[in-house]
Amino acid sequence: MLTPHFESPPPPILLHSPTDPPFLPLLPLPKAETGKARLGYHLPPLLQLVVLS
Repeated sequence: MLTPHFESPPPPILLHSPTDPPFLPLLPLPKAETGKARLGYHLPPLLQLVVLS
């Protein structure tokens, strides 16, 4: 039941803007750092690979 719900949200966010997701602007750090460093902390390991790559 929860599987499809969790699989849908993550992909679109990264595909739309890997360095500018909707929750990044909330952070005071520059986009360059938020894109890789901050994303890694907020997203699970699987999503980290997509952002870092």
